[in-house]
Amino acid sequence: MTNTWEWTIDEPLPNTPAGTNIAVQVAMPGPGTATITFGSVAVAGTTTIALLESPQPLPQGYLLSGAGYYDLVTNAQYVATSGVTVCLAYDTAVIAAPAQLLHYDETLSAWVDITETTGAGQVCGNASSLSPFAVATE
Repeated sequence: MTNTWEWTIDEPLPNTPAGTNIAVQVAMPGPGTATITFGSVAVAGTTTIALLESPQPLPQGYLLSGAGYYDLVTNAQYVATSGVTVCLAYDTAVIAAPAQLLHYDETLSAWVDITETTGAGQVCGNASSLSPFAVATE
């Protein structure tokens, strides 16, 4: 007797087209939507967000309670020097204002506050790359 199995792998459809000022909306783990705006995308691809299970510790002074950690990734080829604006939703009942957006800088091995704007349960900032991000408060 021979057993036969068949698998189907559903790859996510590209959600990041080539072009300039490309805004991509991605459902966040939990409530809300993330918006990632690429200044320039050379080759289309897929952008995703996932909870970061084992983040680096936040800098002293930030509250660990309620902080959200996310891993933003894309296989689209974007021009880092053209900028990437990241906007993440957060629950205002869990994270007190003012929320801050932190980006983990691999070169510095440290979280860097990149907050540009906050309001209505969303915090935005500019980054040169995608990698771990955190939403927290001091």
